[in-house]
Amino acid sequence: MSNKQTDAIYKRIEEFSSSPGHNFTVEDFADERKCERASEDHGTFREVEKMISRLGDIVNQGGEDIIRAALVNGTPKVHRYLQDKLVIVMLQSLGDLGLLHKENPARFSDARNEFSMKLLEKLRERFKDELFWRDGA
Repeated sequence: MSNKQTDAIYKRIEEFSSSPGHNFTVEDFADERKCERASEDHGTFREVEKMISRLGDIVNQGGEDIIRAALVNGTPKVHRYLQDKLVIVMLQSLGDLGLLHKENPARFSDARNEFSMKLLEKLRERFKDELFWRDGA
């Protein structure tokens, strides 16, 4: 099962996870700024993936409270406008994962994380008007 929203999520992931410049035509490479941006985006994507992996390692070592405390302590230290963006990006990302699970449960969960995936589906449903209004489009 697939829909426009899940396709858009997969496309966004593919664009960042593929080699730099993946979504550009040959003509676009005449513009060095586009090449630089593609490389930066790819590098940033990999950096964030490593951070997520590191968070998983910390959770695995019993560090759930450390992550929660650091998130609560660190977020207010970010510029006020960026705090807003950061929280929204985190919620949207979690909601996107919930949608992917809903569309293809076997790929995104098993008995060990079924509960959290169902919570993410509920998060997306609860905030559909505020954050996921494109679902109805």
